[in-house]
Amino acid sequence: MDKIKNLLNWLKKNWYWLLVVPVIFYGIYKAAKFAVIMFSDDDSGPDLTELERTQNDEIEKLNRQKEEERKKIEEEAKKKRDELSSGEKKPADVFNDELDGK
Repeated sequence: MDKIKNLLNWLKKNWYWLLVVPVIFYGIYKAAKFAVIMFSDDDSGPDLTELERTQNDEIEKLNRQKEEERKKIEEEAKKKRDELSSGEKKPADVFNDELDGK
């Protein structure tokens, strides 16, 4: 029972060590990880310029596809407008005229 009381008294006096020790270990871990990355001679990491190049190419392809789709839609809409404004009777117009009795 004395050991538990001693432990509780120590914790009351030194509770901040419960916060400081994990932070110290985490800092050491991050520093070691940084050192390994910075000072390793391994150049097998990805070439960022190549990645950027491929991403830019993909973005350009997507933009071209969107532009082509937009142009196709505009052309189709123009054809539809031209057909409607040409004055020729369409099958639907003939059907509507028959329904109206004209």
